[in-house]
Amino acid sequence: MRNDMNNSGERRPFISIVMPVYNNERFLPAAVNSVRSQTFPDWELIIINDGSTDHTARVADGFAARDQRIRVIHQENHGIFGSYNIGYAAASGEYAFIVNSDDTIRPCLKNVKTPKRRIFFRHSALDFLAGRQPA
Repeated sequence: MRNDMNNSGERRPFISIVMPVYNNERFLPAAVNSVRSQTFPDWELIIINDGSTDHTARVADGFAARDQRIRVIHQENHGIFGSYNIGYAAASGEYAFIVNSDDTIRPCLKNVKTPKRRIFFRHSALDFLAGRQPA
């Protein structure tokens, strides 16, 4: 059975989406908006700002200020794989997947049934999907 609370007593999302970004203020809004347009609302987006020197941090923080499902982690540059690891460690959802900051995703969650929470994906455009053991 799934534990719906994290260690802080807050409700856990079903899906965590990790989005590393480095100097990508141009394409970040489209990527974030494609996540926000999902018809399935039980997600969190973790944007990892990997030491960007342009306005990426401001763009990411703006999204986080408008949508409580979005968190931004600012770090010195650790590269893409370091950002994946930081984001995955911060993810609290039962499942996690990666969306790159220059990609957009179509609504991919077609049907979610409760209480078993079965997920049916419309297409396999996910770079990576990982399940977590219940806490």
